[in-house]
Amino acid sequence: MKKYIIVFVFIAALIGLSSCKKAEKISILVPSGSPAFAQLYLEEKKETYDVMKISGPDNIPAYFNEAEKDIIIAPTNIGIKLYMNAKEENKEFQYELGANVVFGNQYILSREEITINDLNGKVINAYGKNATPGITLRHILNAYNVTPSEINYLPGGIDSQHKFLEDENAICLVPEPAASAAIARLEKSNITVYRINILDLYNEHHNTEEGFPQASVFIKKSLSKKVKNKILKDLKNSINKVNDNVSDAADLAISLEYKTPKPVLIKAIPYMNLRYLDGNDAKNALEKYFQIIINDNPKVIGTELPDKNFYYGIKD
Repeated sequence: MKKYIIVFVFIAALIGLSSCKKAEKISILVPSGSPAFAQLYLEEKKETYDVMKISGPDNIPAYFNEAEKDIIIAPTNIGIKLYMNAKEENKEFQYELGANVVFGNQYILSREEITINDLNGKVINAYGKNATPGITLRHILNAYNVTPSEINYLPGGIDSQHKFLEDENAICLVPEPAASAAIARLEKSNITVYRINILDLYNEHHNTEEGFPQASVFIKKSLSKKVKNKILKDLKNSINKVNDNVSDAADLAISLEYKTPKPVLIKAIPYMNLRYLDGNDAKNALEKYFQIIINDNPKVIGTELPDKNFYYGIKD
């Protein structure tokens, strides 16, 4: 009888250890599109990371509030807005910004060859009115003294892509990889598509090569320093691997059931502007960008810049 009890206890212990290992997986929430490619090689490590991809950013604030995910990759302006709201309400924001990972992935597409100045008096179809796409679009238009007749805001980047494909006269702001997918589809019908690079115009106007930190990785504060550093190291390596070998990254994405065809991904990935920036460098880039948001619409994030508690790993 003792023998059976010992065996039973041993098996129960093994089951318990197995459950612990599963619980130790690091959970990631990321919107599909360019941000998902930043963490592509983390998603491959299924024994370490449990990745949940969602179709857009609309539900991200709820995930921040629930604080169940270890990592949330999100539009930077959403993170700062929620942090400032929590601070105002004397509540603790459960996350801290670990790094910036996407630096501008939206493009103005047209079937006619155009420059930024040709947009005077035109209708521009866009998305993300009070998020990075809309804010940076308006910022660039103002910077180059361009006044469109209308900016027609659609629900999301895919809606803007559909508009561009369906209306041959449409001028649309479209993110990657949807922009490259639209271009590839029209090229099959021998239709040439021209793109205006918002990031290039931003850098030209500000005399910089930094770009704007469109999406960032937010790490749960309760994680240990060791785990946080591992996440950031893996994320940096992932971005480097995606940029260094686009073909391999496209193959991995297909194996992970990303729906965009490989030829489109090979064209799209370089336009995603994936880059890793952390610590004080991230803080400096963000503060420049936050000031642009405040100047455009103070209601988006408030009128104050976040303090050092918003960031992970910065030096005083």
